[in-house]
Amino acid sequence: MKDHNDQTLKSNRIKYSNLPSVAAFPGKYIQGPGSLKWAADFLGGLGDEFLICSGKRAWAAVETTLTRSFKDSGIGWIKEFFTKECTQREIECLVSLGRKNKVKAVIGVGGGKVIDTAKVVAQYLDKPVVIIPTVASTDAPTSALSVIYTDKGEFSHYEFFNRNPDIVLVDTEVIAKSPIRFFVSGMGGAIGVSYEAEACYKSEAKTISGGRPSLLAIQCAKMARETLLEYGGIAKLSAENGVWGFAFERCVEANLLLSGIGFESGGLAVAHSIYHGYRSLGKKDGLHGEVVAFGTLVQMLLEGRSKKEIKQIVGFFKDVGLPCTLSQLGMDYNDRTEINKLANIAWEQGTASNMFFDIEPVQISDAIILADRIGCDSIKFC
Repeated sequence: MKDHNDQTLKSNRIKYSNLPSVAAFPGKYIQGPGSLKWAADFLGGLGDEFLICSGKRAWAAVETTLTRSFKDSGIGWIKEFFTKECTQREIECLVSLGRKNKVKAVIGVGGGKVIDTAKVVAQYLDKPVVIIPTVASTDAPTSALSVIYTDKGEFSHYEFFNRNPDIVLVDTEVIAKSPIRFFVSGMGGAIGVSYEAEACYKSEAKTISGGRPSLLAIQCAKMARETLLEYGGIAKLSAENGVWGFAFERCVEANLLLSGIGFESGGLAVAHSIYHGYRSLGKKDGLHGEVVAFGTLVQMLLEGRSKKEIKQIVGFFKDVGLPCTLSQLGMDYNDRTEINKLANIAWEQGTASNMFFDIEPVQISDAIILADRIGCDSIKFC
């Protein structure tokens, strides 16, 4: 990871065929309906005093079950509510609280930004970290990196860690009751990772895990895509009605575990570069996975994927409610200056250089415009 600086995820422009492949995993991944009831059994070995970082809504979703499990096992905790952004200020406050109370481990409860914050705090404290996601919106729970933002909510830099989370505990009954938009956004991110990992495998780009993409990671990413295309529509129905189901269980695993392994040990390319550029412009209308979904169409066009395959992905995005146009992300098709800025940032600071062929900013801009036109005219296209 030393070849990545803390501002970008961009790899040096050389091939790494002499590097070993590397696959990274969380220490333990636990998923199932009602799994929080056994939290103390799974987490007790890490210590008897935890620092819990959580959003208010996330805490309301887990408080009764989690605290009952802890109380029954004699585990103590200190809780601090998260203040919306993973910033250096937020991190330092939590680190200070953890040191003052001599906690044995850190627990992050909530979505991507809470999770990222908990991972950084644990790293600074040199303590184990437990992730309890309450939404399946990103693959952040399993990874060894965090995205840091400024106090204004703009992208600042990445933090890379020496190890992945010690435990990821996913209660799918909790996830099923989370806002539907977050769950669908997670599908968009996972679909994107599957195409990006394939591209990185071809180019032998260096991944966040520190080596060449592993075959296992590529297969995990591919399995995530296949699972979502097969079960995504039914899983969305489960989420819309706040109920658990077989399809929902599979798609949560695809969003979190399969995609998490896929992006970290398989690699990222154009789709996530589009998100990087989007946030660097100060855009906030689109969630992470929503922007990556649109970026996936951009990457597919750059690769020259077939109409049949693009049609399948556009159709899926439409069915589950993922954006296929710039307007859905709060951008204007006619504002070519802004589109060009996004493309330049994606090319200069993102992971677009991991593609298996050379691309220039103008090609990214053109693909963004074409993706938008396909999305707007998808009835004819599909």
